[in-house]
Amino acid sequence: MSDEKDWDALLGCYDLSDLDTELSEPEPDPGPRFKMRVLLVDPAQPLNIEQELKKAKPGALERAARHASLAFEGVGLVGSFHVVNGMLIEPRLAPGSDIEHLPDHLFCQLRKNLEGAYPNVERLEPLMGSRLGGLSKWAAYLSDHIVDTERRRIRLRAEQQRRESPLSSVKDESMRKMLEGAVGDLPVIGPETVDEVDELAANVHSLAPWFSAATTDAWKSMRAEVAAGRPPWFRPLLLVGEPGVGKTTLGRLLAQEMGAPLVEIDAGSGGAAFSVAGVEKGWGSSSVGRPVEAIARYRVANPVVLVNEIDRIGGLTSTSGSRTSLNDAMLPLLDPASARRWTCPASRIEFNMSKVLWILTTNSLTGVDPALLSRCRVFTVPRPSASHISELVRDRLHDLDPYLAAEAAEMVAREWSKRKLTLRHVDAMIDRIRRALTGPRLH
Repeated sequence: MSDEKDWDALLGCYDLSDLDTELSEPEPDPGPRFKMRVLLVDPAQPLNIEQELKKAKPGALERAARHASLAFEGVGLVGSFHVVNGMLIEPRLAPGSDIEHLPDHLFCQLRKNLEGAYPNVERLEPLMGSRLGGLSKWAAYLSDHIVDTERRRIRLRAEQQRRESPLSSVKDESMRKMLEGAVGDLPVIGPETVDEVDELAANVHSLAPWFSAATTDAWKSMRAEVAAGRPPWFRPLLLVGEPGVGKTTLGRLLAQEMGAPLVEIDAGSGGAAFSVAGVEKGWGSSSVGRPVEAIARYRVANPVVLVNEIDRIGGLTSTSGSRTSLNDAMLPLLDPASARRWTCPASRIEFNMSKVLWILTTNSLTGVDPALLSRCRVFTVPRPSASHISELVRDRLHDLDPYLAAEAAEMVAREWSKRKLTLRHVDAMIDRIRRALTGPRLH
């Protein structure tokens, strides 16, 4: 290469001194890959009247100026109206057009022409003896009239838009404002690639390996959905196991790893059905269910809903004799087909709830509705082994001295093997160990 500048440029390509800096620069965030319409209404934002007026005013004034200019025809004047700075209409007369010495009958004709074109504007009268001053004053009145007319038109359009929105049927103002958070295309939180699904599943499994059957099923489902270009999703999971084996742990871990909101509902509480579906009119007061509330509050299409102890499902009866139960509330939400167009009992508006992730727990399958079972993948959760407990303790104490954390893990694991402990006991022991190892000590 003969050109020394070209040679220097080529050698510059091999200067890697700033390569690490260049590679470490963050790439622009493209935003979430998966989005979906949750509240099935027109996402158009309410009209801002003043902003709309600012956009419409110049054109409206221009049209009015052209229309008013027709009044000069046949009155012996060469003139027109023009808009100044998009704000105000002003008259302009051609050189030699003397309005002050215009015969009275022609000036009267000009006035009739303008009043015929705009009968609602103040009449054209000479101002302080000046006909041109009066014409300028009339043009200012016309400007105000056009702006007021345009503002009324935009207000009527905004009111019509509000009446046509399904949200207008929600009479409770606080509920309506809350539901506005679910309008539009909301992101589906979680892994967006197959590799991210694999990483999420591995993290959950490492933290709670005794859930391997359930986590493997969820992993395969999410992997297949993402590979097909759809948002991550799995069929509702029903976890069966004795008290204290940590059945709620899986839902909490999944929500944590996905970064999704978590909604926990106790099936044994009297209002569990209302917590899931909401309170419809006729029960004294109406309110949306907690899954819909989470979607609207966090603007996320797929919260994780954890319903505990469904074997304790009960029902409620209103004063009018209407009966509701958690089974009735959950069944349409657990089926993807009906969840896609699910009507909220409180707002009477359709939602797409098909990407909500459901995890149910029960101590026994006795008494669980067969229709509910048919919508779930059922897994028995075994009691964690001592090695599982040891690993769990080490993970919870990872920020402490490794030797002390390992000793504590072995101690808790031995107690787990000897006694009938639950994970709640383990959590309490971990808290006690942490306080002992990190708290102030007496000398």
